[in-house]
Amino acid sequence: MKMQPFGPFRNLGIGEVILLNRPEIVRTILGSCLAVTMWDPQMRGFAICHAVYAGVGTPGDTHYIEPCLQKMIAFMNRRKITPEETVVKLFGGTETGQGHPLLSNKIVSVAKTFLADQGYTISVEETGGKHGRELYFVPESGSVFIRKVSDKQERLK
Repeated sequence: MKMQPFGPFRNLGIGEVILLNRPEIVRTILGSCLAVTMWDPQMRGFAICHAVYAGVGTPGDTHYIEPCLQKMIAFMNRRKITPEETVVKLFGGTETGQGHPLLSNKIVSVAKTFLADQGYTISVEETGGKHGRELYFVPESGSVFIRKVSDKQERLK
């Protein structure tokens, strides 16, 4: 089944966090990186990140998962959205040829621990595996659509 294109959407790049006051579709491509979505069913705020590395890094460096999550949680807190009201989903952490399985597993583990320590529950987790993912986050419904990206290459003539 071919995924129907969404439109219009914003692209989320590596090391970026997008904080939304209104529903706007966000698209990203994931390999060993991790995307986390936060969604408020009462439509007060939405957030998504695309982190590359586990841990903290330098303060505010959103290539690392902890600063990403800190920024997202601060945004939700400013809107008075509690952890209990927030729907959290995790995606990515693929064991790609370029990545290392232990590194992919590490970013997922760090994210899960950090979120739990802050009082958040993960409602959906689609991580690991051998294929990258094309992800569409639709804040209007809180839905996330994923298309697995094959590692097969084909030569174009």
